[in-house]
Amino acid sequence: MKGARLLSLVHVLLVLSLALLTACSGAVVPRPTTGPCAKPDVSHWASLASQSLRVERFIARPLYDLNGKGGATSLPTVRCDDCMAVISYPMPLRHAGGPKGFDRLKKRSFTYDNALVALVRLAEGRPQQARQILSTLAALQRPDGAWGFSFNVSGDGFYNAGYVRTGVVAWVLYAMARYTEIKGDRRFIPSMRRASQWMKGRIDRKNALVRGGFGRWLNGGATYEPTHVASWASTEHNVDAWFAVRLAAHVDPSGSYINPAALGRSIAKRLWLPKEGRYARGINGDTPDTVIALDAAGTWSALQALAAMQIPRAQRAIAFVDAELGFEEGGWHAHRPDNEVPKRLWFVEASVARSMVLNRLGRKAEARKGMSQLASWACVRGVPLAYSSHWHQDFPLTPAAAPTAWFVLAAHEVWQRKAPFLWRQTLP
Repeated sequence: MKGARLLSLVHVLLVLSLALLTACSGAVVPRPTTGPCAKPDVSHWASLASQSLRVERFIARPLYDLNGKGGATSLPTVRCDDCMAVISYPMPLRHAGGPKGFDRLKKRSFTYDNALVALVRLAEGRPQQARQILSTLAALQRPDGAWGFSFNVSGDGFYNAGYVRTGVVAWVLYAMARYTEIKGDRRFIPSMRRASQWMKGRIDRKNALVRGGFGRWLNGGATYEPTHVASWASTEHNVDAWFAVRLAAHVDPSGSYINPAALGRSIAKRLWLPKEGRYARGINGDTPDTVIALDAAGTWSALQALAAMQIPRAQRAIAFVDAELGFEEGGWHAHRPDNEVPKRLWFVEASVARSMVLNRLGRKAEARKGMSQLASWACVRGVPLAYSSHWHQDFPLTPAAAPTAWFVLAAHEVWQRKAPFLWRQTLP
C-alpha cells in the first residue's frame, strides 16, 4: 500500500493542475460535413462505444481511506471472487492539453460509473457481467449501507469511502433493483435494503427531500474533511433517488423504502421554479439554489417529470435549458453544464438525456438528430466518448465511461426504437 501522504499529494497535484484550467482550453474540433463522420451509423457507433467500455477484474486487497489529517485509515478487507469494475477514464491523456497528473486516474473506478455500466450490460442481455460489477459494489458497501465515491480497480487500495453522495447510492440501488427485476435473482436484496435504510436517514424533515451526503475536499484538494455533513438537497440526487426507490419498492415489496409518491410530491413542490419553468439545482432548508444546471434544470429532471406524468413541466424544462444553456460551435449544437462555466463548453454526459426526453415527448426526429450528432462526436473523438469538448476544471476532455454508457442506453431507445430501459416512465 502506498503511503497516505503520497496518495494525498497525488490527489492535490491532480486537483490543482485541473484548477489551472479555469477557462476552456483549446479549440473545439469542427463537426465534419463530408466523410464517414458526417452521417455516421448510430447503431454501429453505439456498438463500438459499448465495446470500448473497459471492465477489468477487481482485485480484493487491503483498502484504506484518508482521515482529516491526510493519514491513512484502514478499512475492512473485502472478499470479492469473480468481481469486475469499469475503468472510468481508460485513456486519460488521449487528447492533448490535459493537466499534468491526470494520467494517475487510469485505474480509478467511480461507483456511479459501475452502476451505469451494469445497466448497459443488462440492457444488452449480458447479465453475467452486470452481476460481476454489482458484486464488487456489494463487497464495497459501507456498514451503514452507503457507498464511497471511487476506488482503484487494482494496485493501490485507496477507496474514498468517506466521500459519500446520495445520488451515487441511489444509482447503485437502481442498478441492483433492475438486475433483480430482470433476473429474479435476489442476491442483492440485502444490499438494497441497507442502502434504503441509509437513504431514509438522509431525509430532511423540513423539505422532505434527501440530503447530499458526507465528506468534502477543500482548498483545491489540499484538505479532506470526512466529517462534513452535506445538508443541502440536490435536485439531481433526488431524481436519482425517486427512480431508485420506485423500482426497489416494486421488486422488493416487503422491503422498507422511501415512499416514492411522497418523494415525488416533494420534488414537485420544493424544487420546481414555476416562474422560470425549470427546476432549481437544489435546496438548502427553504432556500433554492438557482444556478441553472443542465441535468437538474431540464434533462434528468424532465425524465422524472415525464415518469410522474407532469408532461407540461417536462416540456417547459427542456425548452428552458435549450434557451439558456444551448449554443452552436464548430457545427455542433451543444449544451454547457451550467450558467457558471464558459459559454462554449459542451457537457456531453448530461446532453445525452436530452434525446431521451425529446423521444418520450414524441419529438422523434429531434431526438434522432441529437443521437446522430453524438455518433459524429464518437467518430471524430473516438470511443469511449469524450466527457466534454474542452479541457476544463471538473469537465475534462478525456474518454470516459459515463457519457459512453449514457450514449449506448439512449441509442437502445431512440435509434433502435426499443422500449426505454433506463428510468422508464411506467413500471409493469
